[in-house]
Amino acid sequence: MGTLLFLALGGCMDQAAFERRYAETSCGLFADCEVMDLQGFATHQECEDGSTVIGDDCPDFDSKAARACVAAVEAMDCSALILSSEPDICRQVCND
Repeated sequence: MGTLLFLALGGCMDQAAFERRYAETSCGLFADCEVMDLQGFATHQECEDGSTVIGDDCPDFDSKAARACVAAVEAMDCSALILSSEPDICRQVCND
């Protein structure tokens, strides 16, 4: 069972899964910090529907950077959000 869980969590993250996890994580942070409206979203669902990091065309998607990006957003707190809405590693997910 532990091996299966490790494989599920440690496996490759594709672009669709990354976009979904990034949206869930960043919108959760915006809601927790009460800055959803400052980010341009009226609701949590609107945020998840509109949050994107890489868009539709990403010829060189980096799943390792994608996992690191999500982890970096998960580690952010409200004070870090004031300095930057996106960790630097997130800009390396799509090397185009």
